[in-house]
Order: sequence, then structure tokens, then C-alpha cells
Amino acid sequence: MSNRMRHQTAGIKPSRSGWASPAALVGAVAVGLLLYFCVLPLALLVKHSFQGGDPFASYRLVASRAANWSALKGTLTVASGAAAIAFLLGVPLGWLVAATDLPGARSWRSLLALPYVVPAYIGAVGWTYLLSDRAGWLNRLLTEGLGAPALPVSIYSLEGIIFIEGVFFSPFVLMAVAEAVERIDPALEEAARVSGAGPVRVWLDVTWPMVRRAALGGALLAFLGTCASYGVPAVLGPSARPPVSVLTTRIKGYIDLHTTGGFRQATALSAVLLLAALAFPLAERTSGSDSRSAGSRPAGRKPVALGRWRTAALAGVGAVFGLTTFLPILALLISSLMENVGRGFSWENLSLVHYWVVLRRPEAGLALRNSFLLAASAATLAVGVGGTLALMQARGGLRWGWVLTPLAWLPYAAPGTVLAIGAILAYTGAWGINLYGTLWMLLAAYAAKYLALAYRMAAAGIEQVHPSMEEAARISGASRLRSILEVLVPMVRGHLVAAWFLVFMPSFGELTMSILLFGPDTPTLGTMLFELQSYEDPSAASVLAVLIVAVILLSNALVRRLSGGRYGI
Repeated sequence: MSNRMRHQTAGIKPSRSGWASPAALVGAVAVGLLLYFCVLPLALLVKHSFQGGDPFASYRLVASRAANWSALKGTLTVASGAAAIAFLLGVPLGWLVAATDLPGARSWRSLLALPYVVPAYIGAVGWTYLLSDRAGWLNRLLTEGLGAPALPVSIYSLEGIIFIEGVFFSPFVLMAVAEAVERIDPALEEAARVSGAGPVRVWLDVTWPMVRRAALGGALLAFLGTCASYGVPAVLGPSARPPVSVLTTRIKGYIDLHTTGGFRQATALSAVLLLAALAFPLAERTSGSDSRSAGSRPAGRKPVALGRWRTAALAGVGAVFGLTTFLPILALLISSLMENVGRGFSWENLSLVHYWVVLRRPEAGLALRNSFLLAASAATLAVGVGGTLALMQARGGLRWGWVLTPLAWLPYAAPGTVLAIGAILAYTGAWGINLYGTLWMLLAAYAAKYLALAYRMAAAGIEQVHPSMEEAARISGASRLRSILEVLVPMVRGHLVAAWFLVFMPSFGELTMSILLFGPDTPTLGTMLFELQSYEDPSAASVLAVLIVAVILLSNALVRRLSGGRYGI
């Protein structure tokens, strides 16, 4: 046995000598793609915001407009409200599904986290049928069916936007709290019970201090995610009374001016949003557990007995799921099947006519093909580049490998509008290639945006495989590249498959970047849905929304099946 193998057997991490060719070439290409597609667009955006005779002219002009301050106020108000709702929903639900004997806790955990994979703007479209002033189905049920007064809040309002954003970002808190609860040493809670503490006292004195950091980190993620959101305020904000404006819709408005000054002001506002997004990696780390056993899941956890509150807890969890997720998706399905939405629900009014009409439209077929092609290509590219970067950091002996993680996370943390504007600056010919108006532009943006998801999942798998496995193959005569392909890749295949679908799902229904980057020949399902909902045919929009949700949920189910339930929602 070689000295190096003896060190590995003894648990001592061997010195790394770097990659030999052709592995070195593969790694260099991956790093080059990371820099070109993830770092360059954002760097150019910041640079462009300072261009001109007076480098701060754009910022002063932006600061002088009352509408921009109103958009900033709207952003902070919506994000704060959404974070509060996500916190209030996520903390108790996360604890119930992870720590108690709630019936079907595992299934409820998956169902309550569905908003994590379903685009929030699709939820907004669903809620327009349920809670739009007097025409909303819930209001009509109250007034016409039950003779009760209509609900005082319309979904086309500031409160409606806050509600939808909070609901669809609540899984950030729920999953963070559930993860933190599962990592608490059960002996600590048991010791408190033996000492005479009741369930409430155990929660306040033992459980909450250990999950508090994760809960607040999840709420911060919800806050930052809402700041970056475009779809929900774009769908609901203009029709609100008074209209609701946020920074992302304001940036889109500047872009739509099609002037040099407007574009420069858009970059200045985008740079402000980008600065706020730099807190995202901190929030990601903060949403981890405070428990001393954060590195492993303690065995022998006994579920907390809910006793006489078990039925009430089950009813409450079911009500939350029904009101926040099931109802809007059901509303989309029903509206897509109704021949005339204005006639209300009746069996005679149900038909597949909208599906027939929409799917026969040439642009619908093109949008569906583009979305599949872009999502699959972005997932493949992200897994290839992200997996290579994760491998380089874990095995490559790079002294500067620590910088790969923040660089990979930067585009994911940046709002989609910000990354899209950076892509326009980077890929319109001035920096080597002109991708504007092509699918390649969308592909570059998608892959850069979601690279971090593939990178993290691949890194998690590689960390579980000891380097001695590849070393054994190399001692047998295999090259470094062959040892990776024939030994390491099969052992992390489950992680790579999960990573592929984790990128595919958000890419398939992506809207925020697509609305700024698509051209006449490059529509996607997201952009077509948005245009149908906003300007043409809401019933046709429901058809596309149902198709997007169906594909996303099917993809999530495949992830769970292929990974044995370890990954996916």
C-alpha cells in the first residue's frame, strides 16, 4: 500500500496535487464559464450604472423621482409583510410536521412545501378567480350563496400581494424549522420534561432557542425573495387601488422606455437591489440549525404527543394547505375547463375547448417547445458546470477554491431582473458574442441563475464519497478523468439527478428574466401566460398555468422516486 493510501486509511486528508490533463482542461472550462456567465453580467451592470461624465448622475436622477421612493417603500412593505406571514405560518407548521405525532406528518410536510416549487405568479393568477372584488368566486359564494357580506379585501391590493408572497415563501421558514427541529438532541427536551416542564415550557426554554436562528434565517430568505419578485406585483399591482409599485416593476418600466437614460436608471435601481441581495448567502447560512448536533440527525426522537389537540392540529394544517395552495390550483384547473368563466360553475359549462384552442395556437407550441428545451438544457449545463466546480473544490487542491461558492451563489441571490439586465449588457456583441433575442440568451441566464442549486447538490454528494475510492481506481491504472466518470459519478448519481430536476423545475416556468430577454421567436410558457393573463385571454392563461404546474409536480414526483424520497418536496 502506498504512503498516500495509508494516510487515507488512517483518516488523514492527503495532500492534493491538482488535476492532470484532460481533467485540468475540463476544470478550466468550468471556471471560465462561471466567470463569463455568472460574474461578468453583474460586474458590467454595476459598471454601467456609474458610466457618464458624472458617475453618480444616474443615482441622483433615480433618487430625485418620487415614484422610485414609492417603489422602494412598496418593496419594503411587501417584503416585510410577506416575511412576517412566512414566519407566522412556517414556525408552527415546521414544528408540527417534524416534532409531533400529527397524522400523516411526512405527507403534510411535502404538501405544505409545494409553494416552493410552484411559481408564485401562477398562484396569483389562481387567486384572481377566487378573490377579485365582487367577481371572485369566494365573494360570490358568500354574497349569492350564503347571503353574507363580501370579503373586505380584494386580491388586487397591497394586502393581496403581501398574502400571496408570504404564502409562497413560507416553505423557506417551514423547511428551515423542520430541519432544525430534527437535529435537536432529543435528550435535551426529555431532560426538561423529566424536570417537570410542560410542553409549552419545553418549547420556550429548549426547542425555540435552538430553532430561532433557522426560523429567522428562513424569514430573511422570504424577505429577500420577495424583494426580488416580479411576477406577483406585475400581475396584481397595476389593478390595485391605489396601484402598487415595487422596485422590480419599476426597473421593467424603465427598460420599456427603450431609451439610453431609462436603461441607465434601470441599472442604477438594479445595483441597489443587487446590494441588498448580497445578504442572501448570509441568510442561507443563518437558516441552518443552532443545535450543537447540526452535523447529524440524532436517533431515537420520540414525537411530541399532541393529545386532545391532535384533531385540532390536523384540521388547522389541512385548512392552511387548502386556503394557501389547494384552492388557487383548483381554481386554475376549474377556470381552464369552464367555457364561459362569467357564467359561474355548472357541469354544462365545463369543456376542454380552451385546451383545444390554446394548444392549437402556433405560438403555444413554440412556447412549450422552448420552455422544455431551455429547462432541460439549463439543467444539463448547470449540473455539468456545477458538478465540475464542486469536484474541483473537493478534490482539486485549489488554494482559491473557497471563492467558487460565493461566485456560484451570486446569480442565484441576484433578482432575476438584475441578472437579465446584466445579460443584456454582457451578451449583445461588446464582449465577444451577440445572443440578444435568441434562445442562447435565455439559456445563459437560466443556467447562471440556477447553477448554485446544482453546485450545492453535487457538493453534498461528493462530500459523502471518500477520495480513497477514486485513488483505488487510479492505482489500478485508470486516469483521473476515468476514475471520476466510472467510480465517483455512479456513486453520486442520485444527487446529480436531483440537481438536474431542481434546476429544471424553476427554469420551466421562469418569468422574471424571460420577460426581459425573450424575443418574437423565443416565447416561453411563462411569458405567454403573463401576456394572456394581462392583456388577452385569462382563460387561456389558466390552461398554460395548469400545464406548468402539472409538469413541475410530475418532475418533483420523479425526483422523489429516483432518489428514494431523499430529495424533492
